[in-house]
Amino acid sequence: MLRCVIALTMLWATAVVGGGVSDGWGEAVGNPKLDSWIDIALAGSPSLDVSRAAVRVAAARGRDARAARRPALDARIDVREGRHRSAMTGMATEDLAPISPGVDAAWELDVFGRIRSEVGAATFAELAEEHLFRERELALAAEVVRRYIEGHCFAGHLAVREAEVAAHQAICDYLAGRVEAGLERPEVREQADAARLLARRRVAQAREDLETLEARWRYLLPDESVPGAACTECGLPEELPEPPRTEELHAYALNRPDVQAAQALWRGAEQSARAQARNRLPSLSAIATAEGDMPSPADEPEEWVAWAGLRLSLPVLAPKTGAAVESGRAEEDMHAALYRESVRLALFDIRARYVERVHGEKRWRAGREEAMQLKTSFESVQRQFEQGLEPVSVLERSRLRWLAAEERRLRLHALVLQRHIALLRACGGPELARSE
Repeated sequence: MLRCVIALTMLWATAVVGGGVSDGWGEAVGNPKLDSWIDIALAGSPSLDVSRAAVRVAAARGRDARAARRPALDARIDVREGRHRSAMTGMATEDLAPISPGVDAAWELDVFGRIRSEVGAATFAELAEEHLFRERELALAAEVVRRYIEGHCFAGHLAVREAEVAAHQAICDYLAGRVEAGLERPEVREQADAARLLARRRVAQAREDLETLEARWRYLLPDESVPGAACTECGLPEELPEPPRTEELHAYALNRPDVQAAQALWRGAEQSARAQARNRLPSLSAIATAEGDMPSPADEPEEWVAWAGLRLSLPVLAPKTGAAVESGRAEEDMHAALYRESVRLALFDIRARYVERVHGEKRWRAGREEAMQLKTSFESVQRQFEQGLEPVSVLERSRLRWLAAEERRLRLHALVLQRHIALLRACGGPELARSE
């Protein structure tokens, strides 16, 4: 009864995860086109070619195992030359027929279910490869989304740092006039120049990071119709999407492709061990054979001999079979332990990603509040500057404080979105982790 429940659970899980791997990622980051971009990445990824080949190999092995259920028919033709001894005279007087055809047919009836067990093992092995292939597809889809988020983050950093360079330049120009007028010491201007040069190096670093990311993006998506990683058509959502429901974390863990692959491997090892154990039992086969010394039984039927019957084979001494049975049982125990461990690791992974997602959102909200406060302060100083109450140095330093907070906000925003994507990836994809 338990095995039937497990099998039905696997079939249901397979039907549930049968949807598109790329569905739902664009909704999480506010760009509906991202799902089609992920399809392009999945179709052209060199890293998935080996996985596709492994699935085809497993399918071929399944067909090979199922072929053992069918009868086998062998035809043979012997070309020979010689003489045979006559039963009447005891002398070798007649030539042998130069051609001796024959036909053999055999069909193992599988009374004890050995072949059925081997077919079941091959079927579960094929299912495991399909789940592993889906797991690799999910990993690639999540990487594309993470790179997309990084592209927007790096583009935001570049814009902020370029604004910082402009602010530092304004401060340097202001201090240069004051130094010439004798109102400021030259050391102050030198410090401002050093800060400006540091800001320029940060701009260069941001551009380098963006170009490196673009190269990685083009590796994932070589299609030129797809825009760059820092695509400005759709920005990142300001409000975060809802996380998966905590009361269903165990269900998410059981439906993950890697957990289902571990379960399929366990069931396959169980079926393989059962087939090895049934090799100790007798085997019953239907046998039919015909052979003769003439090319055709229609011309000389008396020259042909044919018979049919049942063949019962009983292994008497089979130490190798006994060793194979023990090995199969040990492998089954190992895969059962691996399945239990995969479930525990999946639960740990989901819970850890959930905790990171929650705390990342808290830090992002605090950073957003800080950026809003500094922006309000900057706008107040800007109004005072326009009224002639504050110098340009005070205005630009207030701008720099706001820009620094804005860069932290962008970084925290991208980080919490990446952690949200990692949580969806840990739950088995957006379709499984969708909150109702």
